[in-house]
Amino acid sequence: MENNKLDLISDLSFEILTHIISFLPLKEAVRSTSSLSTLWRQLLAPQTVHLEFETSNFQQVLGKFLSSYISPERWKLSFLAGETEEDCSAKEDVGVVVMATKGVEKELHLHFLEKSGKKKTTSHGFVLKLQQSVVSLESVQSRSSFSSLKTLHLRSVNRQVVSLVSDLFACFRRLENLKLEKCEGLEDLNVEGCDSLQSLEILDCEDFVSITVCAPNLESFSYRGALPRMRLESTSDLVDADLDLRIGVGGNEFDCEDVLCLLASLKEVQILTISGWLLES
Repeated sequence: MENNKLDLISDLSFEILTHIISFLPLKEAVRSTSSLSTLWRQLLAPQTVHLEFETSNFQQVLGKFLSSYISPERWKLSFLAGETEEDCSAKEDVGVVVMATKGVEKELHLHFLEKSGKKKTTSHGFVLKLQQSVVSLESVQSRSSFSSLKTLHLRSVNRQVVSLVSDLFACFRRLENLKLEKCEGLEDLNVEGCDSLQSLEILDCEDFVSITVCAPNLESFSYRGALPRMRLESTSDLVDADLDLRIGVGGNEFDCEDVLCLLASLKEVQILTISGWLLES
């Protein structure tokens, strides 16, 4: 008799189902909808948008995507990205796909991928500079969809899109949480002028040589990977620091002075967790 019970929830309209999942944290919403029926999976099925690479076009599309945080949503953006004439002449090698996922708590996840079927190119080292630029009030109002964002998760940023990511970051006026994950080829990271930033998490970016962070209101900092040169400046409000250095120095050279400078910058931290290599004799 139980087999004849009606699935009343799945009979609800698409709009009502979307409203229901808007009450879940984004991570739970994605996991729940992916494990349920086809109808539920369609709620966060990515919409595909094809673009020819121009930074201004990408910002317009992403701005439209972020215009409302009523419910979780996913877009699949496909575009061409090339920084040099040589790159642009080989368009089949520079196709990029971005899985963009937003949550109701004003959060955005950008996962950069190479187009399926394309041979993975050799990664070259690159520098990523993330800075909130000083812009006019009129400019801020015209980019209100960006300025209200609070959480940004960047995954697999590569050399082809590094300028695009830097330009976008300048628009995020109220960003509180930043996470970078698995950015192959990223050697130098410079985060500065980010007064709103409270939490920074850097995970599994294997090629790091140097990290510089200047964020006066930073409260939490987490890092997992090989030990790079790391400088935390103007971070007097830092409360919690977690360094997972079990990989060791990786391909970097150990510099005792750099390590002492890092530890000195953490001396006022209330909670300091260091895992692995630094604690070994």
